[in-house]
Amino acid sequence: MLRRPPRARIGRSDLPGLNTKAERTGDFWRLSGHKRFISNAGWSEWYAVLARTGDRRFGVFMVHRDDPGIAFGKLERKMGIRASDTASVVLENCRIPAGNLLGSAEVTDPRKGFKGAMATFDATRPSVAASALGI
Repeated sequence: MLRRPPRARIGRSDLPGLNTKAERTGDFWRLSGHKRFISNAGWSEWYAVLARTGDRRFGVFMVHRDDPGIAFGKLERKMGIRASDTASVVLENCRIPAGNLLGSAEVTDPRKGFKGAMATFDATRPSVAASALGI
């Protein structure tokens, strides 16, 4: 008889790079943290930011480059693909409207939120590969 393997538990350590935090203040969210190695940082108008909204909760926020509190780090030195700038996006008490939250901030089952984030990465990988090939 085949036995099913135990279900993996997803905890804080499964998203080690996620240090961005979001706090609700009235009709706005305040985001603090950073995104690293972002293609076209500083050139793009909008950035999708995954941020913790509480203990074991997170949400995806749309941040505009003109929102107060957003800044950009220095350009990364790369061996190739120099036509596409790569830099960090720094959020220091970045204030964005509450409507810029995609979906709900109450994602309490981390497996759902994590799977959603990974599904987004999977959906964008073919276009990233095609861009790399074209460049």
